[in-house]
Amino acid sequence: MQNKKKTKNKLLTRAERKPKRVKTQQLYLIQGLPNVGPQLAKRLLTYFDSLENIFNATEVQLMEVEGVGLQTANKIKTLLTKKYS
Repeated sequence: MQNKKKTKNKLLTRAERKPKRVKTQQLYLIQGLPNVGPQLAKRLLTYFDSLENIFNATEVQLMEVEGVGLQTANKIKTLLTKKYS
């Protein structure tokens, strides 16, 4: 029981090297979204031009990008809009 308590309070950290250039930072961040790999991240950024536009896009707008279906769009919007608790 105590092991679960300790694990629950731990913060997640990214162990890998962080990118230095803005362009690669943007790709790195978008790849953290559900079901988004390197290719889809690039397509999203090319289509929407900025992280802000991706984050503010509706599910329908996200699905306009090749490779984003209803399930992926829903997962992305749920992640971006759910309150942190």
